Amino acid sequence: PGEEYSEKGLKTELKSVMDLNLCKEQYQQQIIEKTNWNEVWESNFNPVDIEGICHIRADFHPSKNGDLLEIVITPKMSFGTGHHATTALMLKELSILNLTDMRCLDMGTGTGILAIYAMKTGSSSVLAIDNDEWCATNTLENIAVNNVTEHIHVIHGDAYHLLNEAPFDLIIANINRNILLADMAVYAGKLKPNSPILFSGFHPEDVDILTKKGNELGLSFKHKTEQDGWVCMKMIKEG
Repeated sequence: PGEEYSEKGLKTELKSVMDLNLCKEQYQQQIIEKTNWNEVWESNFNPVDIEGICHIRADFHPSKNGDLLEIVITPKMSFGTGHHATTALMLKELSILNLTDMRCLDMGTGTGILAIYAMKTGSSSVLAIDNDEWCATNTLENIAVNNVTEHIHVIHGDAYHLLNEAPFDLIIANINRNILLADMAVYAGKLKPNSPILFSGFHPEDVDILTKKGNELGLSFKHKTEQDGWVCMKMIKEG
């Protein structure tokens, strides 16, 4: 974001890597006005089916008649349309679980797609959190369109907002390696014993460090799936 950028800060960071002979100081900068980029690619945004699990479309697409669960997602500068491997991997993992009456946490909710899927497949409630205001707003729009507003609580914030929350039956965290490592202790502390946690948003080379961190916090590795160079990992909190 432009308001967070400083050329002085950039040069400080560059100097630290130049001192290690990793690069030369050469860069370009350009100010890009805030734009709803989704308007640019909406005309090419196609509905997607996740391997017999659900049909995902935007509100400008016609409804598809069929047996697949339908989720309406119209992203506005938010992540999570089902097209990216991490979202697809998470949906596949969720489809394996029995979510009936589960109280779930969706960290880095993006468009709210995983929270919406959880509610439509039996969860009792979902707390959806994202540190991007665009995402929090977009999630509110999408849960309204999908008629699941009553039992999904959306927060614009981060793991700090979990401090006063009761433990969850399931935690979903599709973010990135660094945030997962930084916040994993909070997640582990807010997960009921013998309950699952799903991680995604990272690459195969990150699995070992995430698994090690999880083990230190009482989380046991169960399995992982991969798609297009991305990973989804399931761990269980030891009872």
